[in-house]
Amino acid sequence: MFRRSKIILWLVLILKVNETLEMFFRVFKKVTLRIEFNKI
Repeated sequence: MFRRSKIILWLVLILKVNETLEMFFRVFKKVTLRIEFNKI
């Protein structure tokens, strides 16, 4: 029982990290796009 809850905890943690990374990546892409646009 304890082990299962630990696995669920890990899954939630991974999902949260993944979400954060996705958000960060989206912002990063926007910034790079803006920089490229300003270069032209």
